[in-house]
Parts: sequence; C-alpha cells; structure tokens
Amino acid sequence: MLKAMLRMVRDAPIARTRRPRPEPPRLLAHPPATPQDLAPVQRARIVPRRLADRAVQLGDRTPWWRDIYHHLLILPWLIFLLTGGALYLAANVGFALLYLLDPDGIAKARPGVFSDAFFFSIQTMATIGYGVLYPADLYTNLLVTAETLVALIVLALATGLFFARFSRPRRCASAVMPPWLAWCMDRYMQLQWFRERQKRIRG
Repeated sequence: MLKAMLRMVRDAPIARTRRPRPEPPRLLAHPPATPQDLAPVQRARIVPRRLADRAVQLGDRTPWWRDIYHHLLILPWLIFLLTGGALYLAANVGFALLYLLDPDGIAKARPGVFSDAFFFSIQTMATIGYGVLYPADLYTNLLVTAETLVALIVLALATGLFFARFSRPRRCASAVMPPWLAWCMDRYMQLQWFRERQKRIRG
C-alpha cells in the first residue's frame, strides 16, 4: 500500500505556482496648478540681510585711481621714474605760481620772475636752504610750511614705493635645479645613506 501511495505521488502532475505580475502604475489626474502654486516659496531668514551682506564680484574692472599703489608697483622702471619726475616738477611749478601771488614775499628775488620762485620752491621742498632766498612775510612763511609738509609726505611715499619695488619677489632661472643635477644629487644622497648604514652595521 505504501508503494502504491508513492507511485501516485510520483505520477501526479506538479502544480507550478506563478507569481502575480505587478500592475503598471496608473497616471493620476492632478488638478490644474494655481498661481499660488507657481509662485516662488519665500523662506524666512534667520539672519536679516544688512548692507554688509553683499556679493563680491571677482574680476570686475575698477578705475585706476582706486588702486594707485598697485599700478605704481607694476609700472616699468622708466615709466615709474618719468612719472615721479613729472609729479615733482608739477608740484614745484604749482608752488612757484603761488609764490608769485606775493611779489615781495621772497627776499632777494626779482619780483614777478618765475625762475626765482621756481628754484626757491625746489630749495624749500628739498630742505636745502642756501640762504640767498628766504621768505619775507607771513604769507610766504605759511606757504613754505605747507610745502615742507607736502615734501615730507612725498618723500615718505617715495621711499616706501622704492623699497616695495626693490623687495618684490621675482622668479629666478638660476634658482631652479636642472633635472640631471637633481638626479645626481638624489643618487649621491642615497649612496651616502647606504655608506652610513654599512658603517653602523659593521661597527
């Protein structure tokens, strides 16, 4: 009887179970968008925007007079010296014209002569003081005081510019080691290290 039951189980067809196929997603009909839905979402700021909270634009062209110091540093030497000389002469010409407003303000100078006022301005700005020309009244003394102050400021600025131009780092071709020399130095250092290691082992 057991053999008959095993035979029935063996001959019975095997029922295969199939997994149900997933249904494709159905497209749901959305309601039409309202103007409120299309409007951008405004988020509340934790920190309020102030005048200092601004974006910085890099590479923007700025007027040359906003960074005169940088332009004076990158100028070629010839243009830099010519610019400095022109400014020096222009300052002396300006003060000479102011001295001419008072014909008797400079002692031992010819009244109304531009050359005397110009060279007196140069002597004052350079603080030479030969003693031949000197101020004779209050207006000229006040003008000499102002020119001396301007001369001190210009001298300090010129000294800083010259020092900054001379101390600027530059690329030097001789400071770069050639590849073959670097290779030789590397091999030499390895040989020295090997010799020192052999001495320590033998010692």
